[in-house]
Amino acid sequence: MELLRNELFKIFCRKRIFIAFVLILLIIYVPYYKGELDYINKNYGSIEQLKQEFKKHEGKINSNDTIIKSQLQGEEDKDYSDKSKNIKRNIKLEYTAQSKPMLIAIYDFVKLADKPFIDVEGRFIQGRVFDFEPYSMKELAKEIDNLKKNKKDEEFEYKNKILANSMYKKVMQREFNYCDGWNMIVVNYEKLTPYLIVLFIILGVSSVFASDYEDNVYQIVMASKNGRTKAVFAKVGAVIIYSIVVVLMLSGINILVNGILYGLDGVNAPIQCLYGFWSSPYKLTIGQFLFRSIIITITGTILLAFITMIISNISKSSITTSFIIVVMYAIPIILTILIKYSWQKCIGNLSINKIISAMQIYSFFSTSNLFGQPIKYELFIICLSILQIMIILYFLIRISNKRCGNYSEDSRLIYLVKKFK
Repeated sequence: MELLRNELFKIFCRKRIFIAFVLILLIIYVPYYKGELDYINKNYGSIEQLKQEFKKHEGKINSNDTIIKSQLQGEEDKDYSDKSKNIKRNIKLEYTAQSKPMLIAIYDFVKLADKPFIDVEGRFIQGRVFDFEPYSMKELAKEIDNLKKNKKDEEFEYKNKILANSMYKKVMQREFNYCDGWNMIVVNYEKLTPYLIVLFIILGVSSVFASDYEDNVYQIVMASKNGRTKAVFAKVGAVIIYSIVVVLMLSGINILVNGILYGLDGVNAPIQCLYGFWSSPYKLTIGQFLFRSIIITITGTILLAFITMIISNISKSSITTSFIIVVMYAIPIILTILIKYSWQKCIGNLSINKIISAMQIYSFFSTSNLFGQPIKYELFIICLSILQIMIILYFLIRISNKRCGNYSEDSRLIYLVKKFK
């Protein structure tokens, strides 16, 4: 425990971590808070007024939704103040979007879709092309029947569509809820949090081994009895704790800021009420979805931290380690933006940034083909991350033990004599 406490002290007492934290608050969150507050006051008057109007229409969406839409249209056309009209318009747009029939989105994370979805209706972003195959429930049922008639019921495609059908059947009932706070939390989580995680991992972990080399104490540590195993495990334990703290801290700030601005109403609403998740096949509440996403993000962050550790141990330089991590994280993102081929899509979906940006996993239906059986992408990516963590940990210990063999008690004494002579 003493070694673990020492390693934790070394990580958390680095000034650059606290400087980065303060700068992020001052440069990102303070202006963001002020900007959003000004937007709310200018367009709605107060967030409570927006909530009150939303809650008048909350609940399950049924066949009368056209009547409600016409009522909202009538309310919008009345001679209200500009702020009241903005509220009515906001509710109408969200109600219209959430009341549309469920679109089944089958996403293959390995290859590009043969017939990608063109968003003509504006379900997500109007006019944009999305790389998944769209179906209605009737179209999917027809596709399943055709595969069965052609005696393909033992093939992966048939089993995959059966799984999609069973998952989507459970979430066909549409609901309308106020969840603007959670929408903003998700948007910030996807666009900002992953990059901040990478920044804090670089600042805190890139020098875990490199600092020992740079301070010329690695020989002493490796020649000691604890250096062979205990010191390495202490570093591993400290890095895991640091990774968890980073994710929880950044997630907490995001939830706190947007919770104060928009409120946290709707935590028990279905995930399908969130922007970009209207075609999600997962029967989850927003709270359950957030919890799962944070768990996967923590797993991905620990994996990134372990990769940083092993590079730090090999390169013996925190600057070199930082550069390699930035390049490693950036390449899959660039490939995804410039996506033209299936191999680019595969690299992007199996990369570390996909695991850290965990919320995207729940947007569409996606599986992995494991010996002809469809495995949910959520489960697949968690298992893959844990396997990678175990492999990296094995090589990290192996490298450290191998280097330990190069340092004996005699070499430590010789080194100390030379150092303090």
